[in-house]
Amino acid sequence: MSIEWTQADILPDADINVIVAMADGEVCAGFYDGHDWRWIDAQRITIPVTHWAPFPKPPEDTYGQP
Repeated sequence: MSIEWTQADILPDADINVIVAMADGEVCAGFYDGHDWRWIDAQRITIPVTHWAPFPKPPEDTYGQP
């Protein structure tokens, strides 16, 4: 499975956690709040975001497992 990256000029729905790639090469979890990109802890990302991707679904064999 490969990640399908979307350029950051096409924005995800607001407040949905996604995988974020930045201009400095870092990749992390974050979200777009409708105005700014944010780290998962809600702090504003100041490094330019270049791409984003949705998180993959978990493996089917883990559904319903504690």
